[in-house]
Amino acid sequence: RGIETTGLMHVSYLIQMIVGLLAGKPIQSKEPPRSAAANVFFWGRVLLSAAILGFALAVTLSAL
Repeated sequence: RGIETTGLMHVSYLIQMIVGLLAGKPIQSKEPPRSAAANVFFWGRVLLSAAILGFALAVTLSAL
C-alpha cells in the first residue's frame, strides 16, 4: 500500500484508460466520483508518475 500512496504507479491508471478506450469498453468503477480537488490531485500524480517513468526509461536507455 505504501507505493500506492506515493503516486509513483499512477501511470498504470492512464494505461488502463487508454486500453479501455482502444478496446471500446468503458472503465466502470465502484468508487464514487472524485471531487474537483481530488481530480486535480489524481491527474497531478498521474503526470508525475509518467514523468518519473519517462526519466527512468531515458536513463536506462542511455546506460545501455
